[in-house]
Amino acid sequence: MGSRKKEITKAYPNHLVVSDEHVTLSFREGGEMLAVEKAFALQYFEVMSMIASDWPIQRVDAVFFHARSFNGDDDGLFELASELTSTISENAVVINGGDGEGFTPGTRVWPGKDEYTRRLQALGCKVFPSNPASRTLEEGFEFSGLAEENGWKRAVVIGQPFQLLRIMRTHLKVMKKRKYHMDVYAVAPRSVDYNKVTSGNQGRSSIVRWSQMEMEFDRGALYEAQGNLATIRELIEYMLIWRRGLYP
Repeated sequence: MGSRKKEITKAYPNHLVVSDEHVTLSFREGGEMLAVEKAFALQYFEVMSMIASDWPIQRVDAVFFHARSFNGDDDGLFELASELTSTISENAVVINGGDGEGFTPGTRVWPGKDEYTRRLQALGCKVFPSNPASRTLEEGFEFSGLAEENGWKRAVVIGQPFQLLRIMRTHLKVMKKRKYHMDVYAVAPRSVDYNKVTSGNQGRSSIVRWSQMEMEFDRGALYEAQGNLATIRELIEYMLIWRRGLYP
């Protein structure tokens, strides 16, 4: 067991409340398996499995490219946007129209629209900047508004694999609040270096990607509790049912 047990024990509390589920985390005697309340664990397994193979079958109207931090947080995403706009998407990449500002006033947490536009246009992408936004939820509202203005109903969101769950939950929450339904799919780069050190959420100092996954897990629970994310169950229902036009 050794260091791995200590790492997981330190990373997670004994009890965690997420989506009305009471989850108890503990180690089985004499083994390395983390025993998690089955329904909760199964939901995560189901939704991450679905996201891992979420390429749309039919052509979409746009690619949603949320702002990523510095030092490689955007690895593979520009190339992915170019690939998507030449295969399954119309040539429209939506980006944050800000200049890199973060949620905390006076901070700069990503390269900004000019850098993104330059890099995307060099790859042949047509860029659609939204209104500026300082965090993912605000980007979700701005991207949705821009989509409605253009009559777009289908889109692909791109991000690193461990970021896509929160991004998808954000867009579903935005759909519910704006009452503008879209068929949104999630696509990640094919290869990701989890040993690489990059800047993290909101420009936080350099963090190895492996550790950022834990931070994403905790962030998801916090943002859901704040009412800013759809639940895991809601996202599963969306991916299985809503995108087929069977709205609640």
